[in-house]
Amino acid sequence: MNLDRRHWMLGSLAAGLSTPAVRARAEPLVLAAESFPPFSQLQDGLAQGLDWDVVRAALGALGLEARLEILPWKRALVDLEQGLLDALIGVSPGDLNEREVALAFPDEPLSGSHSRFYYRKAQPFVFDGLFTLKGKRISVLTGYQYPPDFNNAPYFQRDASATHEQSLRKLLARRVDLALVHAGVGEHLLQREGWSSELAADPTPIAPGRLYVGFSRRRGHAQLAQRFGLALRQFKARPDYAKLLARYGLRPETLRTGVW
Repeated sequence: MNLDRRHWMLGSLAAGLSTPAVRARAEPLVLAAESFPPFSQLQDGLAQGLDWDVVRAALGALGLEARLEILPWKRALVDLEQGLLDALIGVSPGDLNEREVALAFPDEPLSGSHSRFYYRKAQPFVFDGLFTLKGKRISVLTGYQYPPDFNNAPYFQRDASATHEQSLRKLLARRVDLALVHAGVGEHLLQREGWSSELAADPTPIAPGRLYVGFSRRRGHAQLAQRFGLALRQFKARPDYAKLLARYGLRPETLRTGVW
C-alpha cells in the first residue's frame, strides 16, 4: 500500500504524436507540531509561529506546499507511527538517536534548545545539581526526551503536563514546586500572560540540544530531509530570518546551537 499522499501522474508520448507533458501537482505535505508559542500555535484557527514561518519558507524554496496540524506531542508521535504525517516540527533524534528509525533528520537544525527550571518568586530556587530537586514535585511534558539521570532519579516527583503553559499554570496554582520549561517558550508566556511578577527562571540551561524537522521514513522522505536542510541553511543566512526573530521578540542567543 502506498502511504505517500503525494501522487505523481506521468505523461506519456505516443509514437509520432506531439503530446504536451503532464506535470503532476503534489498534495501539500502534512506536518505536525505541538502548541509551543511563539514557535507554533493556533490563533483564530490558523497555524502560526516562528518555526512554521521558517519551515514554510524553506519548503517553498523547494517548490513544496504544506499544512500544519497543532497536536499534543504524544498524539503527534502516534500519528507519525501510523503513517498519517509527513514530518514533525521541533523534534530531537533522541539520546541514542532512536528516533532515526522512524525519522530522517536534515543536517541543519531548526534551532538550538534548552530548558530552565521556573519557580515562584515567593519561593526562590537555585539549581545546583539534581540533588537540589530532592523532595520537589516538578512539572514536565508528556512524551518528551529528558536526560536519563533526570528521568530515573527517585528522590523527586515528575508531574506530566500536555503543554508548557499548563506546566506554568500548575506552578502558579501551587500544584507543583517547579516547572521545567523551554527557555524561549517560558520567556514568551511570562511576557504574554503578565506572570513576570510571580514567576522566574533559574538561568542554568537544562538539557541543551538541537531541534529539527524530522521527516517520515515510512513516507519515503529521506532525500527530502537533506534537500530541506540545505534550503533551511540558506534561509537562515538571509536577513529575512533575522527579521522573523525580531518580530517574535526572541533573542538570537535563546536559539543558538553551540555547545553550552
